Amino acid sequence: MRTVTVSTPLPLSGARNVRDLGGYSLKDGGTTAQGVFLRADGLHSLTGADWNALDEYGVGRVVDLRGVEEAQRQPDAIPGSCGIEYFHVPLLDQMNSSGFQGPLPASMGELYCALLDDSAADLGRVMELLARQSEDAALFHCSAGKDRTGVVAMLLLELAGVPDEEILADYSVSETYMQELFAWQKRAAAEAGIQIPDYMLQSRPEEMRRTLEHLHQTYGSAEAYLLGPAGRTQAEVETLRERLRGRTQ
Repeated sequence: MRTVTVSTPLPLSGARNVRDLGGYSLKDGGTTAQGVFLRADGLHSLTGADWNALDEYGVGRVVDLRGVEEAQRQPDAIPGSCGIEYFHVPLLDQMNSSGFQGPLPASMGELYCALLDDSAADLGRVMELLARQSEDAALFHCSAGKDRTGVVAMLLLELAGVPDEEILADYSVSETYMQELFAWQKRAAAEAGIQIPDYMLQSRPEEMRRTLEHLHQTYGSAEAYLLGPAGRTQAEVETLRERLRGRTQ
């Protein structure tokens, strides 16, 4: 079996899972482009030096996928000296802002499939914002860079023509990078009387495999999903695909 190389986090002191979607193989040859789209965990602990590093890396736009209360509690404090725009598109707002104190999905795959089915307009808005960033890099993030961020990354990589095995690897490695924080979150939640199921702090590849299967069986492809329920235009979809493939419009 061919070895799959996954992206590694940028060396930032205030975040653990900020990764470039570049470097993944394409089914028809070549690799995805570096410096176009970055996926990330929470940015609220970034230092001024971290923000400057992202600015120098070429990030021109941040799209925050966290819930309203999450974003208010731990805001992305982008320094005014950085030329980085901020946009907020809440995904899974109710569950995350409530601190997991409500009905929980039976698995992460179930949650991701529901996100595709129930939040197509919001996911479409995210893609619209990413497509608008035509020159600089665009970064999208949630709190752990695993779930909401993982679904957006999956759609982008599938759209570009990245093989499923590499999409799964890109998703599943988040657990490795976030392991220390996940352990702390579980202890803190337990001390507060909240029991977080183990699967919610994992990124098992079978969960994203189920999501990909649902995407293919229900919608056909990322392109069909974005053009259909997500409401994006053909021009926007082509921009997303060709930028990640390292081509210009």
